[in-house]
Amino acid sequence: MKRTRRVEIAERIFTIPDLVRIGSILDRQVSTASDQRIWTNHEVTFEDGTSIEGSASEVFTEEELDRPSRPLTIEMRLYCSGAERFMRVYIHSGDSDYGSVMVISGNDATWVNANYMALRDALEKVAPQTLWCRRHPTFLLNLIALGSGTVFLSLSSILALLLEQIWPTRPSFITSMPPNLLSQIRSVFWLTLWPLRWLTGFLFAPEIRRWLLSMWPGIEFNFGIPHLRPDKRRQKLCTVLTVLVLPIIVSAVYDVLKMVFK
Repeated sequence: MKRTRRVEIAERIFTIPDLVRIGSILDRQVSTASDQRIWTNHEVTFEDGTSIEGSASEVFTEEELDRPSRPLTIEMRLYCSGAERFMRVYIHSGDSDYGSVMVISGNDATWVNANYMALRDALEKVAPQTLWCRRHPTFLLNLIALGSGTVFLSLSSILALLLEQIWPTRPSFITSMPPNLLSQIRSVFWLTLWPLRWLTGFLFAPEIRRWLLSMWPGIEFNFGIPHLRPDKRRQKLCTVLTVLVLPIIVSAVYDVLKMVFK
């Protein structure tokens, strides 16, 4: 009777030593086999369609993986001509719907369970993807909606001020209002701006969130040419956040404090 066990792979950052450790579990089956019916194959496919195949020691090296294209998928297979034993490790970088998984199948329950535990333990040694926002995508979506809506309406306000300088006319009912009443109306209007900012930002928030989370993919390959790695793109993103987003946050805090202590 054939038995199959699966290990799902998610939220991990793989390095070359991780791949060698996992691949060696499959290769060990060949080295300990009593006949020639068992063999392994390790394959890396790159974003430009290029692929390389061979043993773990041949494929999982810096020299082979440093190519002018990002590694996209990694597949390791253990074959047996009689189909008594089978192992497959499939890892797809990014947030793919294909499903990264380890599968162990065979007629010997002891063999299946032993290799299931070995692969699961090897996976546990792979560094986790620990970005807090990945665990709270809804909160991130609302935060982005509020932030992008604030930027959009701020730009609209700047445009309105410029137009006011060009055509400095106001309706007579505004100029005739008592200063206290006008101040109260402004305060109420300022409070209603926050829901408006949120609604406006929701037009852009899903796409911004998708782009942001792509910098911290669920499955990350931390090898290959350095400038193609996600951590290099994250450094650029942090620079943008520091230069552009931080002043917006400071401005928002200033507005809140001004409103509270006015």
